Amino acid sequence: MEIDESWALIDENFFSGLRLHYALIGGVVLPFLPLLLEWAFLLILLIIGILIILFIAKVLFFFLPAAIVALIVWLITHDKTLTGIAFLLIAAISIAKRK
Repeated sequence: MEIDESWALIDENFFSGLRLHYALIGGVVLPFLPLLLEWAFLLILLIIGILIILFIAKVLFFFLPAAIVALIVWLITHDKTLTGIAFLLIAAISIAKRK
């Protein structure tokens, strides 16, 4: 049985103390990115991700009362037009109350 040793060279290079850091930015691979810069980039991406999640949660809580009223109107009437009107009215009232 013949052993394929092509992976062994990669494995030796990896464990020989030579660490390669890669970051994928806009489809371009940047080799040898310093560790501190890599951590800073990770922190920035985490902050952006948390802000996006908070924004989505805020939007969902903003539309929650309108969605509940629209659901009640749909269960009572089964009319799409009235459901849409109820949703839009409650959403407009929510916007007016904020300002």
